[in-house]
Amino acid sequence: MKSALWVLDEPYVALDRAAVELVAGLIGAHLQRGGLAVLTTHQAVAVPAAAVRELWLGADDATQQRF
Repeated sequence: MKSALWVLDEPYVALDRAAVELVAGLIGAHLQRGGLAVLTTHQAVAVPAAAVRELWLGADDATQQRF
């Protein structure tokens, strides 16, 4: 593992569906190797990993957490 923590800001912007799936798979593989990824996105993308935590911020600044 080159870096234990990946910080990604909108990693899926301007990617086609195949590229989004590729990036999601890379993130999932990183997580499965014990890495950590913190990312922001406006797109719902399934990342293949055992443990995913999501923090949703709404327009009214109310938050929802999904664990």
